[in-house]
Amino acid sequence: MISVRPLGSPLGEMLAVADEQYLYALTWMSRYSFDRITQRVCKRYGFKPLTKEDVVLQGEHPVIDECALFLEDYFNGNRNLGTGCVTAFDFFSRTELKVVEALLTIPWGETRRVHELGKSIGTNGTAITRTIAALDINIVFPTHRVTLADGRLGSYPSGLWRKQWLIEHERRS
Repeated sequence: MISVRPLGSPLGEMLAVADEQYLYALTWMSRYSFDRITQRVCKRYGFKPLTKEDVVLQGEHPVIDECALFLEDYFNGNRNLGTGCVTAFDFFSRTELKVVEALLTIPWGETRRVHELGKSIGTNGTAITRTIAALDINIVFPTHRVTLADGRLGSYPSGLWRKQWLIEHERRS
């Protein structure tokens, strides 16, 4: 059974999507509607299409509860987070796994240029940006720490203002 729950953040309401084992999405509601988020999850992970009647919207959930604690720690400035949530790595391609592993090595409050990240794992910037665009797990996978080749922020699927805020938050903490 897929569970979907809104989680609060200083940057707006987020939506967590998980089953009993894995977190599949953690993204801001302003990025996509409920339907769009669940459609993306179903397509990426091969689930049958979901409707609001197919999901549990409330109640305790071990994966989402852990994710909520992770977010609370993150927004309180706790740097010792680990990955914080069990994600569905089994569904990731080899390149996606390499990108996620590289993202997790970027220290808190620092950024890496997309070509540097690509070079560190033996791929190109295009593969990095495609993977980042496909990941619907914000903050847990610190995609906000990746900048363009010239150091500019570039884009962020959940809004450039959020990317700027997250980087500044980490630098302040």
